[in-house]
Amino acid sequence: MSVHIGVLLPRSVEYPSMAFDLLDGLRLNFKRLGLTDYQLYTENIGFGENPEINFAAAEKAAQLVIRETSSYDYWVTKSYILLGDVFLQQKDYFNAKATYESVALNAAITELKNIAQEKLAKAKEEEKLSSKI
Repeated sequence: MSVHIGVLLPRSVEYPSMAFDLLDGLRLNFKRLGLTDYQLYTENIGFGENPEINFAAAEKAAQLVIRETSSYDYWVTKSYILLGDVFLQQKDYFNAKATYESVALNAAITELKNIAQEKLAKAKEEEKLSSKI
């Protein structure tokens, strides 16, 4: 059973090999744990200072994990929660609420269902606070 993992890779002027070292560290730890059947999906986020680039990379990585791991309920559900988080950070309340609500209603894993319900309540509250009406 192959594990699929999405990773956002940063860049650094002071530490140019950071992304490569991060991947090497992940691979060494997987080897230490005996995990050999895995696939890493990476997205570069540059220096991390541009939220739009970060959100786009997170969204792309989450979509890829969902597409490639459709038979792993836990990771697919976590990826949908991440998508909801991206929408919320972008103040796209409609899609954030829809995503969290879908997870809260349909998740098979109680822990993730509860997380989605909490995030749905937070999204509703944030939308209410940002409303000009």
